[in-house]
Amino acid sequence: GDTTQSGYNWALTGSPMDGLNVGIGAGKEENQIATLDDETFSTGFVTYAVGGLTLGYQMSEGNGGTAGETSNNVEIYGASFAINDNLSVSINAMDNEFDKTAGTANVTEETNGIGISYTMGSASLRMLTAETDNKGGVTTAKSVEHTEISLLLAF
Repeated sequence: GDTTQSGYNWALTGSPMDGLNVGIGAGKEENQIATLDDETFSTGFVTYAVGGLTLGYQMSEGNGGTAGETSNNVEIYGASFAINDNLSVSINAMDNEFDKTAGTANVTEETNGIGISYTMGSASLRMLTAETDNKGGVTTAKSVEHTEISLLLAF
């Protein structure tokens, strides 16, 4: 059988005013395999920065793939604040709704995280922690916690 796939993606971004960034994008992947539907993707975002504060929001959607499977609707939002030239903190959240097939309730995977970074010269010490509930759109999935500490050295 034919396993050929073709597709396209496009994005348009801009800064209509100082501190404001916006963008949209979309894509399509055409599947020639009988058990796969064509996949479509779309996204849009906005960020606004003023002083040391940056706010961001993004919506995305994905449909298609394995016939009869779920599609996804994603919302991501966050804020970061530069306390000074060296220290920054951030908080972020993502809701990924899995649109289930007929007769099954939709499930939202929820991820929340915080981060902090300290930069001195070419070295950055970073820490983040995040927790995810309903991982993969499964209500019986255990909550997943992730903590990471890293040291980045640039030469």
